[in-house]
Amino acid sequence: VKQLVEKARAGKLAPNEFQGGTFRQYIKSWDVPRIEKAAAFTKMSLTLSADHRVSDGQVGGSGNFFTELTSNFSDIQRLLL
Repeated sequence: VKQLVEKARAGKLAPNEFQGGTFRQYIKSWDVPRIEKAAAFTKMSLTLSADHRVSDGQVGGSGNFFTELTSNFSDIQRLLL
């Protein structure tokens, strides 16, 4: 990891060195008292590459983005508006 950080800071990080990472968000699909309820979900891959300078180095900048994104995808009506 340290080598990748050094390469990134030097601007010499190749695309294949930062591809393939994952971010997982689990959405509960049933209430505990109703275990007979089940749902099937389609998996969607999403990639975020961010330069912290865009958000002025604000801590949690990309985390806030993913929180909003998750909210939008969790509520289909909100996504369609």
